[in-house]
Amino acid sequence: MKRVLVMRALGGLGDVLTAVPALERLRHAHPVAEITYMGLEQVRSVVARYPALVDAFLPFPGFPGIVEAPFAVERLAGFLADRAGVPGFDLAIQMHGSGSVSNVFTALLGARRFAGYHVPGLWAPEGSAPFPDHLREADRWLALVERLGCTEGAASPDFPLSAEERAAPARFGLARRYALIHPGASDPKRRWPPARFAQVADRLAREGHDIVLTGTPGEAALCAAVEAEMGARAQNLCGATDLGAMGGLVAGAALVVTNDTGTAHLAEALAAPSVTIFIASDPARWGAADRARHVAVGAGVPDVPIGAPPHGIAPSLPSVDQVLRAATSLMEMA
Repeated sequence: MKRVLVMRALGGLGDVLTAVPALERLRHAHPVAEITYMGLEQVRSVVARYPALVDAFLPFPGFPGIVEAPFAVERLAGFLADRAGVPGFDLAIQMHGSGSVSNVFTALLGARRFAGYHVPGLWAPEGSAPFPDHLREADRWLALVERLGCTEGAASPDFPLSAEERAAPARFGLARRYALIHPGASDPKRRWPPARFAQVADRLAREGHDIVLTGTPGEAALCAAVEAEMGARAQNLCGATDLGAMGGLVAGAALVVTNDTGTAHLAEALAAPSVTIFIASDPARWGAADRARHVAVGAGVPDVPIGAPPHGIAPSLPSVDQVLRAATSLMEMA
């Protein structure tokens, strides 16, 4: 096997991290293969942290029905025309969901072999298997590469950090034990109310933790709302960190309290004790494998498009007490 394509056109940090264990096993089984990751431009810098696993990055050009990227006929036609003069892939691995649409796109790339999942009743390329909806996101891609004979390697993700990135807590003046509070999420349905984060933060402050608030620049209002509701002081670093510094802060935290978002996956990859709050997503799919060190709170509901939940079911809001009990259980383990 010489040239391998992994197609995963999803845009979140967690989307990359949940694929890392499968990529590690793929590389272990094929140490000299040229592995190309096809994804969205916004995750290129994340993928670049894994040069031992991925040799090249190929931007996804868009395709009808794959909603993560805008579609333009001219862009897709140009991409396919450009590929006509490039040596083909020996294997294309579709890691973009159930394959209901992404199988068609991946097959158009003309690889000699295909691996992926399909939805029963829809087109099933040779080399695909029924989509295992019951598995965790990371586990289903591990199961897929295991079908290819790639069985050796870790089952949990890692996240490489430089020495400078690991020193981020000291750079921000965090000399004491601190709890990292992350109230944001790209999907508003996954955000626990700021007032509840503030109550948890105040309790952790009384237990002797410094409080650090983190978020993207677009989440400044959320972090400010948490800070305004708090009685204790907090260091608000919202918008002040790049991905590496954020990883360093997560790695150095005594506790991470976050919504179901990329920070939760960072905590798992960096073995930082964490409480992840699930409101409108499924912890059975997106929760960490180590449920003792990374506690999921909230039953959640299956992922649905932004808008009304299915069948009128309202997403559940975990209580402050539930989150505090989870945090206390982790502190007692420390």
